[in-house]
Amino acid sequence: MRKINVLHIVEDLSIGGVEELLRIIAMGLNREKYNVYVCCIEEGGQTAKELMEAGIKVDILGMKSYHNLFNILRLKKYIKERKIDIIHSHMYFANTFGRIAALLAGTPVLISTSYSTYYEFKRRNILMINFLSKFTDRIIAASNSIKEFAVKQQRIPADKFQVIYDCASTDKFSKHVDSFAVKRALGIDSDYQVVGCVARLNEVKGHAYLIRAAKEVLKNNPRIKFLLVGDGPLRQELEQLSVQLGIKDNVIFVGSRRDIPEMLAAMDIFVLPSALREGCPLSILEAMAMSKPVVASRLGGIPEEIEDGKSGILVPPKDSAALADAIIKLLSDKNLSVTMGKAGRKIFEEKFSKEVMLNKLESLYDELAAKKLTKRILYVDIHGDIWGGGQLSFLSILELIDKTSLKPIVVLPYEGDLSKRIREMGIEVCVIPFGSIKTTNIFVNLFSIFRFYALIKKRKINLIHINALRPMFYTGLAAKIAGVPVIWHARDLKANRWIDRILSNLARHIIAISKIVAGRFPWYENNPDRLSIIYNGIDTGKLSPRPRDSRVLHEFHIEEDEAVVGTIGHLEPRKGQDIFLQAASNVLLKFPNSKFVLVGKDMKNGEKYKSDLEYLITWLKIEDKVVFAGVRKDIAEVISIMDLFICPFKDEAFGRVVIEAMAMAKPVIGYRSGALPELIEDGKSGILVDPDRADCLADAIIELLGDRDKAMKFGEAGRKIVQDKFDVKTTVNRIEEVYFRILH
Repeated sequence: MRKINVLHIVEDLSIGGVEELLRIIAMGLNREKYNVYVCCIEEGGQTAKELMEAGIKVDILGMKSYHNLFNILRLKKYIKERKIDIIHSHMYFANTFGRIAALLAGTPVLISTSYSTYYEFKRRNILMINFLSKFTDRIIAASNSIKEFAVKQQRIPADKFQVIYDCASTDKFSKHVDSFAVKRALGIDSDYQVVGCVARLNEVKGHAYLIRAAKEVLKNNPRIKFLLVGDGPLRQELEQLSVQLGIKDNVIFVGSRRDIPEMLAAMDIFVLPSALREGCPLSILEAMAMSKPVVASRLGGIPEEIEDGKSGILVPPKDSAALADAIIKLLSDKNLSVTMGKAGRKIFEEKFSKEVMLNKLESLYDELAAKKLTKRILYVDIHGDIWGGGQLSFLSILELIDKTSLKPIVVLPYEGDLSKRIREMGIEVCVIPFGSIKTTNIFVNLFSIFRFYALIKKRKINLIHINALRPMFYTGLAAKIAGVPVIWHARDLKANRWIDRILSNLARHIIAISKIVAGRFPWYENNPDRLSIIYNGIDTGKLSPRPRDSRVLHEFHIEEDEAVVGTIGHLEPRKGQDIFLQAASNVLLKFPNSKFVLVGKDMKNGEKYKSDLEYLITWLKIEDKVVFAGVRKDIAEVISIMDLFICPFKDEAFGRVVIEAMAMAKPVIGYRSGALPELIEDGKSGILVDPDRADCLADAIIELLGDRDKAMKFGEAGRKIVQDKFDVKTTVNRIEEVYFRILH
């Protein structure tokens, strides 16, 4: 499966709620599904350092101006170089610059997040937000109130939004902290109660109202400390206010801190006195995660976090008296405070935990990736039936291909058991008849090309994978006209050189199933962009060593103590069954207690070759030693009864049955021709002999039947070779790499 490249764009990564949220997202996304990148438009910061230390790719562009259009081009180049699939931007400037650069770069999926209600936006800001929303796949709102605000003020359609609440790190805010030790470090006596706030010291957060409320609370109980965690432009003004009100000694300003769990542990009550606006404040979620009762303003998305009277108390914004009353109520009623804290923790786990947020975010990524990143692959085969190894390999590709990012559609020339098997996988199959180029009427050929072209356009095909030579003419021409790249999976050893030359020009890439097949295309030698060698693969889990299948032995009338030598393949002269039988006659002189099994069918009308083989068996007088098994679906069970597997095939392009036998730890004997030397390591996993030499083949069989230890070692070595070199997952992964290289 190809990983999805996700880029998060922010202005900077200093210390703050959005920065902490991005840290959770970047570190929490599933690394098996996503490659995560983070880009800071302006500068880095403490959070950026933490992400880098955790192995997250963070780049800092260092832009000094938002009015320089070349900065957008820099960001566009950055996006293109990393082949980003999904851009997720955060906050206004990153949302603006990130989306413009993403549009220029042609990034498939655009997501932006809105964290608050920005009443101070000017008309030009709102127009820009509205314009960019038209090209944005989804806008994440951190609360329903943010969504409603954007729909009303920015006139963005409601269906563009998805509400995904912010979260706090479950692990980080679940650990036990010694609150007395924290108080001691802050210079707070252990018998003092602590009312705390974690927020940037600016006008939006309303700290002045909390400090004024503090004066009233202290009148009721002077043994209280107010702990303000955070820094900002109003710090000096707020410190001066505490002096003016005569409560300086009871208000502690600790500045920006990274040890937020420790700060919260020291608090008995958490207060957020927001005055102007709020989205989904992270500090409240962190307090809830620490089981702290909360007093906060009834503003923005805060009522979506706090259930008034259950997990905390909500008060009107800018109302110091109401703040003071709520704080006094919780400080005076310990049971109520504890009950609200526990309720808040439960709500946090169900609604605002890291796990909940990440699951929703990944679901959104996957949903949009399925819509925008999924590429439609048109597969074309020459048969509607399962004719041989080519179709079996084709089926394994369709079964294992990454269907989260690739959507297969198959074209076959007629209905058959192959089309049935493919439909059972849930894959669409279309039938477009096409015959031999030499014998079919030219008008029929043109009609087939037109039908392929129409299908390519209608289904919006991104890539075509052709599993044989003949469809390269029809589909290749249609694809050329439609401007869609083609992969030609070359599976035959022999072909006309000038036809190869012509058809290869229709292919963007050729996959050869062996080195010897790749030799058909010398003009692409040493050009990996145009030609690659990808061996067929098999499922080594399904094809594994096992005891002899007694059912098959009984069906073939073979005794347990009889040696079995077998071969599998269509009955045709090229497959060399006549040489196999001649060798069998010689072997039986040495090992009379042996049986020879031929699996396969004569596919020609009249079965003339099978008749010739039956005549040869009679002439050799070995009728009772040979089993014609016909076509079998239980190949693994049939191979299980064999002591040796023989592949007397000349000019074999690959030899799938050879690696099937090797996977089942059977020693193999084959010809020193075609692709077999690429599969069989002579003297290690089997024996290679000269083609068409029945005497040499017989000698090799006699050698391994007479030396069972050597045969066993060959079988074990063969199994390992298949696992290392011919596993189907490796094959499909390499094919996917070719796809994505072309598609990107």
